[in-house]
Amino acid sequence: MMRRLTYAVTIAAAALAAPVFHAQSPSGWPQFLGPDRDNTTRQTIPAGATLAEAWRADVPAGTSGIVVSGTRLITGGDDDAREFVVAFDVDSGRELWRSTLGPAHETADPQATPVIIGDTVVTVSATCVVHGLDIATGQSRWQKSLVTEFKSRLAPRACAMSPMIDGATVVVPTGAPATGTTLAAFDAATGTVVWSAANLPVSLNTPAGLGTFKGERLVLYHHAKPPGTGGLSAVRVKGGTTDIAWQIDLKAGMSDTAPLALPGNRVLLQTWNDSALIDVSSTPRIVWTTTDLWALYPPPTHHAGVLY
Repeated sequence: MMRRLTYAVTIAAAALAAPVFHAQSPSGWPQFLGPDRDNTTRQTIPAGATLAEAWRADVPAGTSGIVVSGTRLITGGDDDAREFVVAFDVDSGRELWRSTLGPAHETADPQATPVIIGDTVVTVSATCVVHGLDIATGQSRWQKSLVTEFKSRLAPRACAMSPMIDGATVVVPTGAPATGTTLAAFDAATGTVVWSAANLPVSLNTPAGLGTFKGERLVLYHHAKPPGTGGLSAVRVKGGTTDIAWQIDLKAGMSDTAPLALPGNRVLLQTWNDSALIDVSSTPRIVWTTTDLWALYPPPTHHAGVLY
């Protein structure tokens, strides 16, 4: 089974006249939820712009997202036998390389979106292995098994945690039991574990979030507690050590949707039943909940005080 990828290098003529919304912009889209992990682009679309298909290419099956940096467009997938990461040339759509990560998962297509950090591509395979690849060639630089290293419990149903960029590291919830190391940051170039966090509740197949609150940068970890309640843990990282800055539990519901940091020291946390806006200006508190908005794998987009 193949899925179709259509990538439009959007209105190239307008991009030449006013260099905005072009794939080779330094900001790019290097990870799930964009450069700042907030589902927002730094670029703008010119008034009156239109879209035109630039090229079309077959990519392996799966629901891995697309990331772009410089001249590279990268995604993942499988062919029922093997799992891949694939790189395309942004302007022509020509396939540049296809790197095999290993056997395909028995029951699930790949879901994690890779990240591009410097000259390295990092992704989490459905079989719960973190891979570091050379962006120019796709050759393997390093691998870390979340099952072997952290006793991840997610392997039977497949890992889907899209890595998160934080400086020179990539942050990945491990899927470990609550008694283990449930969150880890890997050096993107070498795969060395730079820091790790234990004493956190478990998480589902949930990507980490990132936000700055009252001037402090915190990793946002969407946790889950039996018998079915989610919540938010904010992890402070200093000098390779971690501690929990604050935690809050929801009244009910859970999901695998990433937390979304919002302006005004607020975070949107979604469950499969509803959404909660959490204010973290002082002691974390739920400002409102609504059943009009509920969890999908990516959170909504925020713009000018509105969630889309």
